[in-house]
Amino acid sequence: MPTEPALHAVLDVPADVIPARLLRRLAQGGGDPTFRADGTDAAFTARTTAGPAAAICTLVRPGRVDVRAFGPGAEALAASLPGALGALDRPDAFAPGGGPVARLARRGMVRLGTAPSLVGVLVPTILGQKVQARAAADSYRRLCFRFGGPGPGPSGLMLPPDPARLAFAGYEELHPANVERRRAEVIRRVCRDRDRLDRLPMTVPPEEIRRLLCLLPGVGPWTAAVATLLTCGDPDAVIVGDFHLPNVVAWALAGEPRADDERMLALLAPYPGQRARVQLLCRRAQTRVPRYGPRLAIRDIRSA
Repeated sequence: MPTEPALHAVLDVPADVIPARLLRRLAQGGGDPTFRADGTDAAFTARTTAGPAAAICTLVRPGRVDVRAFGPGAEALAASLPGALGALDRPDAFAPGGGPVARLARRGMVRLGTAPSLVGVLVPTILGQKVQARAAADSYRRLCFRFGGPGPGPSGLMLPPDPARLAFAGYEELHPANVERRRAEVIRRVCRDRDRLDRLPMTVPPEEIRRLLCLLPGVGPWTAAVATLLTCGDPDAVIVGDFHLPNVVAWALAGEPRADDERMLALLAPYPGQRARVQLLCRRAQTRVPRYGPRLAIRDIRSA
C-alpha cells in the first residue's frame, strides 16, 4: 500500500481549532475503526464521490494544520477539510449574554464542523435510533469490517461501510451486526438514494434538509437534526427525541435533574438560531446528572 500521500497541504484554520476535538464528533464511540486521535491530531477515512480516502491531520501550531490525504478521493476529502475543521462556522456570532450559558461558554465557544457525506453520517445515526450509544457503536464497527475494507494510506484505519453495498444487502447480512429489520430497511433506503441525498447540503439550507429527511420512512426529527448538525454544522439543529439530552440541558441551565423535550425547548428558546450550539455547550460541561435506577441492558438480537 502506498505510503506517500496523494495530496499534501497546510491549511489555515481558526486559531482555536484542534483536529482531534472537532473530528471526534464524527466518530462512533471509542472503538470506531475509521477514526483515530493522538493528542491534538487525528486521522480518519471517508467515502467521497471520487472514491475512498484517508486523511491525517496534524496541528503544526494554532491556526495551521498539516494534511496528508491518501486514496482516489484524496482531493475531494481535502477540499472538505476546511469545513470539517470549523473554518465555515461563525461562533463569534453568538453572544450568550449573562446567566448559565455565558458561564458554560467561558471555556471557549463550541465550534462546529461539517462532514463530507450526508449519507455517511446518516448510516451511523440510524444505527443509533432507539438503542444505547454503545450498542450503536458496536453495530457500526461490525458493518465497517463487513462492508468497509482497509482504508488507503498508512493509517491502518478501516473505511466506512460502502453505501453501494449496503443499498442492496439482504437483511440477513445486517443481522449479525445486531441490526433489526426496521433499521436495516431505513439504512438500505437512504443508501439507495445516496446520490440525491449527498447533493442536498450543496443546494438547500439545513432546515429544508431536515424537512426532506423527515419525509423518508423511518427518519424522524432526531435523526434529521443529528445528521444536519454533523453534516452542515447547523448551530440551530436542535435535537429532540433524545433519551438523555433534555436532562443534560435542564441540569446545566436550570439545575433540574429531569426534563422532557418541551421543557428543554423552553430553556433553549432564548437562543434562537444557536440552540444546537447551546446543547453542545451543556454536553461539554460534563456535569453528571443525578441518576435514578440502573442502566438499561443492551439488547442483543443476533441469536434471535
